[in-house]
Amino acid sequence: MISHYHYDTNVYPFIIPIQEMLGEIDLPSLHERMDIVLLDREKDQSTELHKRFYSHFHDKTPEWEEFMKIYVPFVEPICEELGYENPLYQTIPTFRVHAPGGKAVGEWHIDSDYNHSRHEWNIFLPFTDAYDTSTIFVEYPKSMITNLEAEYGEYYLWKGSVIKHGNVQNTTGQTRISLDFRVVDESELDTKGKRSINDITEMEVGGYWTSLN
Repeated sequence: MISHYHYDTNVYPFIIPIQEMLGEIDLPSLHERMDIVLLDREKDQSTELHKRFYSHFHDKTPEWEEFMKIYVPFVEPICEELGYENPLYQTIPTFRVHAPGGKAVGEWHIDSDYNHSRHEWNIFLPFTDAYDTSTIFVEYPKSMITNLEAEYGEYYLWKGSVIKHGNVQNTTGQTRISLDFRVVDESELDTKGKRSINDITEMEVGGYWTSLN
């Protein structure tokens, strides 16, 4: 339920539109220039950096268009590997900031507790080093807790819909910037009538989900 992959950053140069959308080049040192310490779930999507990132989607900026030119082709082979006939991907990937002294996600959870389908697969995609206390921790197998270490050019495909996960306080001295997003086959989508926990987006095609077909 957890697989670690490498990808070619020349083919999928995510870092370029991410830096442009945030207006920042040196991502690991972001905490030195702004207050982005997060400790609770209610505020883990509310920093100035989150506002910058999501505003590009809402305004459909050129930076967002460049990001989507990388994002959609990146998702396609993942869905092919999973054998999806009618693949859906998360319309707006979830932006994460894990600054020293804080957490990127305020509480340990299973995504299905937040109105997600248990059939979904998660992709954890860091743009800075994600290591030691600055990355995701998972209970997998259930008797063990381990962290998913990766750097730019790597990602994890895993089932956050059924695996309990969360963050610990970042003591590395570096900020982790990452995205996480989900994919599912439309035939297995069972979230009709539900909404996402943070922004009340409808968990249906045309809302939280977009079709690749």
